[in-house]
Amino acid sequence: PTLLAVNKSDNNLLAENAVEFSQLGFDQIFPVSALHDRGTDSMMLEGLSHLPQKTPSTEESSSAAEPLKLAFVGRPNVGKSSIINALTQSDRVIVSDIPGTTRDAVDVPFTIETDGRQQECLLIDTAGMRKKSRVKDTLEYFSVTRTAAAIERCDIAVLVIDAETGIVEQDKKIADLI
Repeated sequence: PTLLAVNKSDNNLLAENAVEFSQLGFDQIFPVSALHDRGTDSMMLEGLSHLPQKTPSTEESSSAAEPLKLAFVGRPNVGKSSIINALTQSDRVIVSDIPGTTRDAVDVPFTIETDGRQQECLLIDTAGMRKKSRVKDTLEYFSVTRTAAAIERCDIAVLVIDAETGIVEQDKKIADLI
């Protein structure tokens, strides 16, 4: 299943505009504001409902199990780092208005507790992906390469799209990569 979180839906008017993202063909759209911790709970609960339930036999061996890996990907400055900070209720990753602040995939350990059960997760903050023609230096090329590698190694990829800008061609290319 694919869930669409529309970030930067900071007020009711912006949240109502999230319906415009239905043109992407998603069944479930979640207007969220990572900065104001708005709408993230319902989105996470819906996402968790799609995860497989552990049986007693797998629960015993889960102590050595790999954590669930969630990669947050998208264009530069769409709110990927803000979402991770909101989920962890901390300032674990750097948030800045300057595009290109995140240069490498940053793994942030995170534990989800549901009904007394704990699920170890790894939230992966990635560098923003610009059009190939706009990637000018070697550092940015390797940043984009590491983002692609994070998509490959994750269990769940979260495509973050700027609600104010709307869907642009680059968002579609990133979705295709996912």
